[in-house]
Amino acid sequence: MKNRKRASPYHLQQTTGYRQEDASYHLYAQCYEDVASERITSPNPTFKKPPPPPPKQSPSDQIKALEQRLQTLETRHSLDTAHWHQRLLQEQHAHQETLKQFQQHITAFIQFMNAMKQLDVQRRFGEVEDRLDQVMDCQQRLFDQVVSVEDFGMMLEDRIVEAEGGNERDVAVVSRRDEGSCGCHLRLRGVKREAGSGDEIEAVGSNYKVARRD
Repeated sequence: MKNRKRASPYHLQQTTGYRQEDASYHLYAQCYEDVASERITSPNPTFKKPPPPPPKQSPSDQIKALEQRLQTLETRHSLDTAHWHQRLLQEQHAHQETLKQFQQHITAFIQFMNAMKQLDVQRRFGEVEDRLDQVMDCQQRLFDQVVSVEDFGMMLEDRIVEAEGGNERDVAVVSRRDEGSCGCHLRLRGVKREAGSGDEIEAVGSNYKVARRD
């Protein structure tokens, strides 16, 4: 507020001719007006005006308000239910897709393991067949070596017989072939000539038999 210039009692008495008591009364009245105007224009900021009381409603208006509120809550509940139901369906579909992918991966892994087992079995069968072939080859080589040794022995015997000369040589050869193992070697040589490359020769008593391979 603007500062007002207040007149002193003496000044009022000199200018207006009022008495000192009248001037004092006017000064008090002016101060009271100033204080009252300051209180009205600058209220206390900490003071809060209480809210106005709610208007009174009739029972019918209250019932209508409650019905509207209930309808609003029901609508919100139905919307929330539909939203959560849709979300649960989406999550269920996602879980089903994940489960389907897991099943496909498991099936592929099982097929891979079965294929590996089959390959392992085939590899083992191949190894066994290779070992059998190696054994058969080794047996055939040993048999060929035995036959070559027997042939070499027979050649030595033939040379010995030739060295003895004459009729004694023939008699000695016949007797040795009938009594000893030389006759067996001769028969074995004859059987080996009759047998093919893929046939097996089996010993039956003192003779040999050719077993044909299919």
